[in-house]
Amino acid sequence: MLVFRIKPALDTLKAQRRRKVKDENLSKDTLGIYTLATAVLQKKANVKGFVVPEKWSGWFFYQVETEVAAVAKKDTLAKAVSDTAKVAKPKTEPAPKKNGKKPKKESKENGYRLVVHHTATNREDTIAYVENFVPAKKGKRLLVSTTGKGDTLTFQANPQMLQAGVYLLDLEAGRNRPLFRGKGKYRQLSLDDPGAQAAFLADTDTSKARIRPWQLCYWGSKQDSARSIAGTQSDFLTKTKEFTSWGLSENARPVFSEDNSKLYFGIAPPPVLNDTTLLPEEIVNVEVWTWTEKRLYTQQEVQLENEKKRFYPVLWRISENRFIALGSPEVPELRFQEQRDAELALGFTEEPYAHYLTSEGTAHKDLYAIDLKTGNKNMIVKDLRCNPRLSPAGKYIAWWSDPDTAWYAWNARTGTIKRLTDNREVNYFNDENDVPDYPNEHGIAGWLDDDAAVLIYDKYDIWKIDPAGVKAPECLTNGRKFGITYRYLRLDPEERSIAPAALLLLHTLATTPRTSNIRGLI
Repeated sequence: MLVFRIKPALDTLKAQRRRKVKDENLSKDTLGIYTLATAVLQKKANVKGFVVPEKWSGWFFYQVETEVAAVAKKDTLAKAVSDTAKVAKPKTEPAPKKNGKKPKKESKENGYRLVVHHTATNREDTIAYVENFVPAKKGKRLLVSTTGKGDTLTFQANPQMLQAGVYLLDLEAGRNRPLFRGKGKYRQLSLDDPGAQAAFLADTDTSKARIRPWQLCYWGSKQDSARSIAGTQSDFLTKTKEFTSWGLSENARPVFSEDNSKLYFGIAPPPVLNDTTLLPEEIVNVEVWTWTEKRLYTQQEVQLENEKKRFYPVLWRISENRFIALGSPEVPELRFQEQRDAELALGFTEEPYAHYLTSEGTAHKDLYAIDLKTGNKNMIVKDLRCNPRLSPAGKYIAWWSDPDTAWYAWNARTGTIKRLTDNREVNYFNDENDVPDYPNEHGIAGWLDDDAAVLIYDKYDIWKIDPAGVKAPECLTNGRKFGITYRYLRLDPEERSIAPAALLLLHTLATTPRTSNIRGLI
């Protein structure tokens, strides 16, 4: 089965805009569902978006506007046509009422209808007023948040009225489990890979506080419902002087480690709020900056929205029920291995050296090794222009040093730094650099399993380098002799390391006439 989005014709949208049709009433996208076995195409109108699970099949999900919203849009378009063509406006039936009240209007705040499509039977189950939804990566489960008060859930022929809250749908079993019920806002839904753990942010406070008291909720397969595990009064905030006025960030999505032992989320300082008591004429609308600032004003303006949403990671070690604050304004940037299982993270900051951006085009960095068991930050490099990486198994932090034009690695076991290349035998930097600046690296092909070695490029070849700095570099190809450039083609987008005995597909480029008889791929 092929699922795709069909955009409305550009001419149609232009014609509607000329008729002053409101943006919310413009023609919407259509979902196309093409069954390859029967060559049958189905179309679903007014689609807002769709999601196809990454690692499993049998279902996909899409959100649409209800018939009530579609009728309203049709009426608006009919009015625009009648005003243009001077024809009588067609009569339409009023929106249906329920218990004497008009149905709740679908919107970004109230949510939209979510359709669960079963591909084998073409059965479609509907959940009304869904704000957010996310499928598990590997397990056939779906986590949804709804504002309730509407249509029933017709999931697997088991109709029931859903209250506002967060629900976990087990698609294979045909059941739904309420994880959290109550009026409120629910954001950043997250599931672990099999769908056995869930986390999300909840705001059930009924006051009109401008700074919202978000709480982090967690559910495990052994629990009946989700429970709050962190909020504005959590010990790791209130007992740390630096974080006493901070709260959970609504911009940070909780992330589970692949081994399901860790949960990462974010905290942030309170936002700067505008004074709502001022009259429009009392608001000073000017922007002030000085020549002493580290970043140009134009760059500050571009980064403003990102800075407003900046958050700092916190780790919750699930089995230990222990929280560890990892990020801070002193170390604002963190890098984790993809599966987030290791006990080491890379941290760095450019802030003390941001003024180099205007003169060198890039800032220097302080590099930190962050222990995920304790949260301790160990500075390993200070004031260096470099490009750091964390190894897949979390045993090394490697970087290319621009001033030294060399590769270095920090060993997590010994706490020592080793220089890995010296440019005596070959140049590992770009010797064709034609600007007045340090030459760039040629890059890394990948790491061997368990961080046993790192594969580094020079201009032509691939070198097997010992990150511990004990074994001598080993050239794996013979490109320099024949003027051939070898580069590794990564066929698996999820590959994290390379098995020592693996067969590698290499792309080759002949750079001299004498190699014209060499094939392009080996």
